[in-house]
Amino acid sequence: MTLGADPEARSPHDPVPAAPLDVPSAAPPSPAAVHPEKSPLEHPHREPSRAPAYGSSGRAAAADRALTVLGLGGSTRAGSAAERLLRTALDAAGREGMATELFALGHRDVPVFRESLLLDPPPVVAELLAAVRRADAVVFCTPVYHGTVAGALKNAVDHLQALAGDDRPWLTGKAAALMAVGGTPLGGANAITAMDHFCRSMHATTVPTAVVAGHGSWAPADLDERVTRMIGELAVHARGLSRAEATPQRA
Repeated sequence: MTLGADPEARSPHDPVPAAPLDVPSAAPPSPAAVHPEKSPLEHPHREPSRAPAYGSSGRAAAADRALTVLGLGGSTRAGSAAERLLRTALDAAGREGMATELFALGHRDVPVFRESLLLDPPPVVAELLAAVRRADAVVFCTPVYHGTVAGALKNAVDHLQALAGDDRPWLTGKAAALMAVGGTPLGGANAITAMDHFCRSMHATTVPTAVVAGHGSWAPADLDERVTRMIGELAVHARGLSRAEATPQRA
């Protein structure tokens, strides 16, 4: 999977705008690639509905449903490299038999987090909270800005404080996978570490394999293989956590 040069990954101090991201025409896109001419709603991943589905935790009993993985991230530009990589990961999750949902930040205008929104979240935040509640696993994907996670993703994560009062607060009982796009190898590693920090603080279980997708000369040749391995680990962890949730606890 070749991501090319993403203008979202350049330094904000660079006064010269980079060229728009395009899939190189010399090589056909992989089946998992998203065609730029398609509307985001044409993509097969189900868009989150606007209401919680399964009570206070948003999840049905494990025996009654397929496991669901939510893709959360991208940049604020629709169709960014980060969003495309996120969609590729969800395609891999679909091949693992998991249902998929996508909350792409390039197609949502998530307001800046304020404590006052916890009691009365606007519709787009309520949509995000419902999607997270439904999910058994979450794939986070961020562009690398100034050597770390993008503010748009961190802002969306801050809104998850509204889940603190749930029976299973925050991301408790959920598996998480982490991906970063752009910057330098060190910046990508920093972004993965930052996401790992907030996942662990919200009680998620992160999988061992993470994906850092660079551009140009250091883009990893085994990117598709690494995404597939990461999603395989995510499926195993999500199924294990779901079985543990469904198992009655001894007194």
